[in-house]
Amino acid sequence: MEVKETSKSAYVDLFAKPYDQLSNLQKKILDFMDLNKEYTRKQLSVITGMETSTIAGRVNELVVNGDIEIIGKRICPISNKTVESLRRIVWPMNKEPL
Repeated sequence: MEVKETSKSAYVDLFAKPYDQLSNLQKKILDFMDLNKEYTRKQLSVITGMETSTIAGRVNELVVNGDIEIIGKRICPISNKTVESLRRIVWPMNKEPL
């Protein structure tokens, strides 16, 4: 079952943590991500210096929090596997600006 964008937006508005309440690891991931650029979890692991397993857990939290969106699948340039492509979401009005 697909969740409608309005439902996702309502969840983020009600429950998403503002930037200053994110963990240090979550902030580090977001700080390394350029807006409008796509990343794989493996790419984020390389650019942040964190283990892929650490990245995977924190990215999943950030997706639920509305900070990162999964925009499709593509071939990872590092692993050559088909994986999810991720993008940082522009901060909503209820969150702190970049």
